[in-house]
Amino acid sequence: MSDVRSHSAFDFPLPMLRDAKGTHTISVCIPARNEEATVGTIVGAIHEHLTSNGHSFVDEILVIDDRSEDDTAAVARAEGAKVVQVAEVLPECGPGSGKGNVLWKSLAACSGDLIVWIDADLTSFTPACVTGLVGPLLTDPSVAMVKGYYERPEIGGTGGGRTT
Repeated sequence: MSDVRSHSAFDFPLPMLRDAKGTHTISVCIPARNEEATVGTIVGAIHEHLTSNGHSFVDEILVIDDRSEDDTAAVARAEGAKVVQVAEVLPECGPGSGKGNVLWKSLAACSGDLIVWIDADLTSFTPACVTGLVGPLLTDPSVAMVKGYYERPEIGGTGGGRTT
Protein backbone atom coordinates (compact mmCIF):
# COMPACT_ATOMS: atom_id res chain seq x y z
CA MET A 1 0.00 0.00 0.00
CA SER A 2 1.31 3.43 -0.87
CA ASP A 3 1.93 6.25 1.54
CA VAL A 4 -1.06 8.59 1.70
CA ARG A 5 -0.39 12.08 2.99
CA SER A 6 -2.69 15.01 3.59
CA HIS A 7 -1.92 18.72 3.29
CA SER A 8 -3.69 22.03 3.27
CA ALA A 9 -3.20 24.42 0.37
CA PHE A 10 -1.98 26.91 2.94
CA ASP A 11 1.03 24.67 3.71
CA PHE A 12 2.52 25.93 0.44
CA PRO A 13 2.98 29.72 0.31
CA LEU A 14 3.83 31.09 -3.11
CA PRO A 15 7.31 32.43 -2.22
CA MET A 16 8.32 28.96 -0.99
CA LEU A 17 6.96 27.34 -4.16
CA ARG A 18 8.74 29.82 -6.41
CA ASP A 19 12.01 28.81 -4.77
CA ALA A 20 11.16 25.10 -5.12
CA LYS A 21 10.03 25.39 -8.75
CA GLY A 22 13.53 25.36 -10.21
CA THR A 23 13.39 24.46 -13.90
CA HIS A 24 9.95 22.85 -13.74
CA THR A 25 7.29 24.26 -16.02
CA ILE A 26 3.70 24.37 -14.81
CA SER A 27 0.57 24.18 -16.95
CA VAL A 28 -2.84 24.83 -15.48
CA CYS A 29 -5.37 22.98 -17.60
CA ILE A 30 -9.05 23.82 -17.32
CA PRO A 31 -11.39 21.38 -19.06
CA ALA A 32 -14.58 23.27 -19.89
CA ARG A 33 -17.97 22.80 -21.48
CA ASN A 34 -20.50 25.62 -21.38
CA GLU A 35 -18.84 27.38 -18.43
CA GLU A 36 -18.87 31.00 -19.60
CA ALA A 37 -20.28 32.08 -16.22
CA THR A 38 -17.26 30.89 -14.20
CA VAL A 39 -14.25 30.18 -16.43
CA GLY A 40 -13.31 33.87 -16.82
CA THR A 41 -13.06 34.44 -13.09
CA ILE A 42 -10.85 31.37 -12.68
CA VAL A 43 -8.54 32.21 -15.58
CA GLY A 44 -8.37 35.85 -14.49
CA ALA A 45 -7.37 34.93 -10.94
CA ILE A 46 -4.66 32.55 -12.13
CA HIS A 47 -3.36 35.13 -14.58
CA GLU A 48 -3.36 37.95 -12.02
CA HIS A 49 -1.90 36.06 -9.07
CA LEU A 50 0.26 33.35 -10.61
CA THR A 51 1.47 34.49 -14.06
CA SER A 52 1.64 38.28 -14.22
CA ASN A 53 2.83 41.19 -12.10
CA GLY A 54 6.18 39.53 -11.50
CA HIS A 55 4.66 36.28 -10.23
CA SER A 56 5.73 34.05 -13.16
CA PHE A 57 4.87 30.84 -11.34
CA VAL A 58 2.42 29.28 -13.80
CA ASP A 59 3.86 29.01 -17.30
CA GLU A 60 0.68 28.17 -19.20
CA ILE A 61 -3.07 28.53 -18.69
CA LEU A 62 -4.84 26.24 -21.12
CA VAL A 63 -8.59 25.83 -21.48
CA ILE A 64 -9.63 22.69 -23.34
CA ASP A 65 -13.06 23.50 -24.68
CA ASP A 66 -15.27 20.45 -25.04
CA ARG A 67 -17.70 21.62 -27.73
CA SER A 68 -19.20 24.49 -25.73
CA GLU A 69 -22.31 26.07 -27.14
CA ASP A 70 -21.83 29.32 -25.23
CA ASP A 71 -19.00 31.88 -25.02
CA THR A 72 -16.70 29.77 -22.84
CA ALA A 73 -13.77 29.99 -25.28
CA ALA A 74 -14.10 33.74 -25.87
CA VAL A 75 -14.38 34.50 -22.15
CA ALA A 76 -11.33 32.35 -21.35
CA ARG A 77 -9.26 33.97 -24.13
CA ALA A 78 -10.24 37.46 -22.97
CA GLU A 79 -8.85 36.66 -19.52
CA GLY A 80 -5.54 35.42 -20.90
CA ALA A 81 -5.92 31.67 -21.44
CA LYS A 82 -4.81 29.76 -24.49
CA VAL A 83 -7.91 27.92 -25.70
CA VAL A 84 -7.83 24.66 -27.63
CA GLN A 85 -10.86 22.81 -28.94
CA VAL A 86 -10.85 19.18 -27.82
CA ALA A 87 -11.50 18.04 -31.41
CA GLU A 88 -8.17 19.62 -32.47
CA VAL A 89 -6.16 17.52 -30.02
CA LEU A 90 -5.14 14.05 -31.26
CA PRO A 91 -7.81 14.00 -33.98
CA GLU A 92 -6.44 10.67 -35.21
CA CYS A 93 -7.76 9.11 -31.99
CA GLY A 94 -11.36 10.04 -32.74
CA PRO A 95 -13.65 12.56 -31.14
CA GLY A 96 -14.25 10.83 -27.82
CA SER A 97 -16.62 12.36 -25.31
CA GLY A 98 -16.82 13.50 -21.74
CA LYS A 99 -14.46 14.88 -19.15
CA GLY A 100 -12.17 11.83 -19.18
CA ASN A 101 -11.56 12.35 -22.89
CA VAL A 102 -10.70 16.01 -22.32
CA LEU A 103 -8.35 15.16 -19.45
CA TRP A 104 -6.29 12.59 -21.34
CA LYS A 105 -6.15 14.76 -24.47
CA SER A 106 -4.93 17.66 -22.35
CA LEU A 107 -1.74 15.71 -21.69
CA ALA A 108 -0.89 16.15 -25.38
CA ALA A 109 -2.01 19.80 -25.46
CA CYS A 110 -0.18 21.11 -22.38
CA SER A 111 3.46 22.12 -22.56
CA GLY A 112 4.34 21.96 -18.85
CA ASP A 113 6.07 19.07 -17.17
CA LEU A 114 3.67 19.49 -14.24
CA ILE A 115 -0.04 19.74 -15.03
CA VAL A 116 -2.64 21.04 -12.63
CA TRP A 117 -6.25 20.38 -13.59
CA ILE A 118 -8.82 22.85 -12.31
CA ASP A 119 -12.57 22.50 -12.83
CA ALA A 120 -14.06 25.31 -14.90
CA ASP A 121 -17.26 25.54 -12.87
CA LEU A 122 -15.82 26.37 -9.46
CA THR A 123 -17.57 29.28 -7.78
CA SER A 124 -15.17 29.50 -4.84
CA PHE A 125 -11.87 29.32 -6.77
CA THR A 126 -8.77 30.93 -5.31
CA PRO A 127 -5.15 30.68 -6.48
CA ALA A 128 -4.57 28.38 -3.48
CA CYS A 129 -6.42 25.71 -5.47
CA VAL A 130 -3.42 25.68 -7.82
CA THR A 131 -0.62 26.11 -5.28
CA GLY A 132 -2.13 23.47 -2.99
CA LEU A 133 -2.08 20.89 -5.78
CA VAL A 134 1.38 21.64 -7.13
CA GLY A 135 2.98 22.27 -3.72
CA PRO A 136 3.59 18.63 -2.73
CA LEU A 137 5.02 17.88 -6.19
CA LEU A 138 7.56 20.68 -5.93
CA THR A 139 8.57 20.17 -2.31
CA ASP A 140 8.71 16.39 -2.00
CA PRO A 141 10.45 14.40 -4.75
CA SER A 142 8.74 11.20 -3.61
CA VAL A 143 5.30 12.56 -4.58
CA ALA A 144 4.14 11.59 -8.07
CA MET A 145 0.46 12.59 -7.92
CA VAL A 146 -1.70 14.93 -5.89
CA LYS A 147 -5.46 14.68 -5.67
CA GLY A 148 -7.42 17.62 -4.31
CA TYR A 149 -10.57 17.67 -2.27
CA TYR A 150 -12.90 20.55 -1.68
CA GLU A 151 -16.38 20.91 -0.32
CA ARG A 152 -18.92 21.23 -3.09
CA PRO A 153 -22.48 21.17 -1.83
CA GLU A 154 -25.23 20.90 -4.38
CA ILE A 155 -27.21 24.05 -5.05
CA GLY A 156 -30.50 23.82 -3.20
CA GLY A 157 -29.76 20.39 -1.81
CA THR A 158 -27.35 18.33 0.15
CA GLY A 159 -24.05 17.31 -1.22
CA GLY A 160 -20.59 16.41 -0.29
CA GLY A 161 -17.06 16.67 -1.40
CA ARG A 162 -15.72 16.46 -4.88
CA THR A 163 -12.32 15.67 -6.24
CA THR A 164 -10.46 16.40 -9.43
